[in-house]
Amino acid sequence: MIKSDVIFYEISKIPDLERREKIFSLISKAKIYIELDQTILHRGKEIQKLGIKSYDALHVACAEKAKSDIFLTTDDKLLKKLKRNCSKIKTKVDNPLNWIIEVI
Repeated sequence: MIKSDVIFYEISKIPDLERREKIFSLISKAKIYIELDQTILHRGKEIQKLGIKSYDALHVACAEKAKSDIFLTTDDKLLKKLKRNCSKIKTKVDNPLNWIIEVI
């Protein structure tokens, strides 16, 4: 699991304080931290050109920078777009449930 400036920003926007705190607590356990920089911003813009929303593109760019084994998402539309462009994405993508089944 990775944490990044991007995920911290998105979590900070959660209006439900209790939910926000629980998610902050969970993400704080991640050992890898990716700081937003020009390389990630540039890569995020490249990924956006594939039809990916800005924050999703930044999350993928952070996963790539961390050399993550896999990028997991429950967003079916995002997953479909990323899989359609898998040759342009530098990390494997999957749904968490499918990934768990595959790993087990």
